[in-house]
Amino acid sequence: SVSATTPRPVSVSAMTPRPVSLSATTPRPVSVSATTPRPVSVSATTPWPLSVSATTPRPVSVSATTPRPVSVSATTPWPVSVSAMTPRPVSLSATTPRPVSVSATTPRPVSVSATTPRPLSVSATTPRPVSVSATTP
Repeated sequence: SVSATTPRPVSVSAMTPRPVSLSATTPRPVSVSATTPRPVSVSATTPWPLSVSATTPRPVSVSATTPRPVSVSATTPWPVSVSAMTPRPVSLSATTPRPVSVSATTPRPVSVSATTPRPLSVSATTPRPVSVSATTP
């Protein structure tokens, strides 16, 4: 569990059998790489890019407020939820047998690629292209 309020970059790399939780407020980039059998939760407020890479059999939740790109890559058998408010692109790549939910408000493109047998829900408010690639029944 990491809670950080700092003027410097926040980088978390974790390989652990416990949950990974990050809450960060920083004017620098935030990067999270997690391999864990427990949930991964990231909440970040930063004017720099947010990058999250998670490999876990539990849920992945990302909430981001940033003027830079938001990139999330998740491999998990549980739901993937991404909520992003940013003027830059939002990109999600998810492989999961559970629902995938994306909510994005951005003037840039939104790209979602999901492989899931459950529902895929994408809510995008953007004047740019919205690209959704879904493999789902």
